[in-house]
Amino acid sequence: MLATIPVTKTTSSRLTPDIRDKSAFGAVFSDHMLLADYANGKWGDPAIVPYGAQMMAAAPAVAHYGQGIFEGFKAFPRANGGAVLFRPQANHARLAKTCQRMAMPEVPAAIFIDGTAALVQLDRNWIPESDGA
Repeated sequence: MLATIPVTKTTSSRLTPDIRDKSAFGAVFSDHMLLADYANGKWGDPAIVPYGAQMMAAAPAVAHYGQGIFEGFKAFPRANGGAVLFRPQANHARLAKTCQRMAMPEVPAAIFIDGTAALVQLDRNWIPESDGA
């Protein structure tokens, strides 16, 4: 479990009711993102920062060989104003297995689960309220 994750909040939210309630899955992204660098065989401390462009090395494996992984899971709004993640431990286990298969560094559970939970709580208002969303 991570003690705290540094958060840099955006100065201007892009959220509107139309964006939240009428956009297709994967068509828009919330105001923030979770980042953690991997270098010299280890993961750095995660941070939540405003959504935006990221610098990338000139020769990343994802660009040359298509080596990338996506692991998505669902967050649901709660009546108390919070949010709950659906089976984050199972999603982390699947991600870890995929990392092993792809010969990529495994993301620690604390970064994946705690980091995503903190991000979802911060951007809770982006979760659609409608049934089936």
